[in-house]
Amino acid sequence: MKFEFNNCLMFARIEGEGEPVIFLHGFPLTHEMWNPQINFLVSNGFKVIAPDLRGFGDSLTNISEWTLDDFGTDVICLADKLDLQQFNLVGMSMGGYIAFNLIERYKERIKRVILIATKAQADDEAGKKRRNELIELAKKEGKNPVLDAFKKILFAPLSWERKIDLINKVSIIMERASLNGIIGSLGAMRDRKDYVELLDTIDFPALIIHGKSDLASPIQNAELMHQKIKNSKIYFSDTAGHMVNLEDEENVNKAILDFLRT
Repeated sequence: MKFEFNNCLMFARIEGEGEPVIFLHGFPLTHEMWNPQINFLVSNGFKVIAPDLRGFGDSLTNISEWTLDDFGTDVICLADKLDLQQFNLVGMSMGGYIAFNLIERYKERIKRVILIATKAQADDEAGKKRRNELIELAKKEGKNPVLDAFKKILFAPLSWERKIDLINKVSIIMERASLNGIIGSLGAMRDRKDYVELLDTIDFPALIIHGKSDLASPIQNAELMHQKIKNSKIYFSDTAGHMVNLEDEENVNKAILDFLRT
């Protein structure tokens, strides 16, 4: 389905009946990264809403500058359109940053949160510098060099040896990112707030999922969230990298389902 608001035509895959779960994908991906989780949860009695975030997949926008607040407002507008007063929220990487934004601004709307391959800290100066370099690279040479740079850190070394078909499939998904989606999202991530202090205020159930071989977000980021979020649960994948939901699909699905049924 498509919805229009906030200078964006947003696409969302909506399937199933039951308790709602909103999935927010990472950069530079689309809702398709969640296909195994969508199919699994729908078959287990949940309603799944998986949007393409602005500038990715079938969610089109003509602008190329926005903030994390804009991302968060998009999600709330989508929830309002679907008459979802409260929902479970799943965010991976950039989607996790948006989840923190929503927790800060719309805490009462969230029943449970699942944070996958993400972190609460803002970019440090080196991180901001790297984002700026990628923005300039995209403006000068297009999106492909940026996609190539990210692909190198999305997967565990073991996946490069054993799961080339998966890497090729994710590469095709990444191609559906638009140039303005890449530029706008890099800027939004660069300028996001630090949410470490927010962690202590999260009083609803939280599950943290992280790959031990994550090259994009060290495991210490997950350990910090687990330490600070009261009564949080954690699943560490021994084999996966940043794309933990695809590299360790079966175990991640089980962890998500067990958590949502708790």
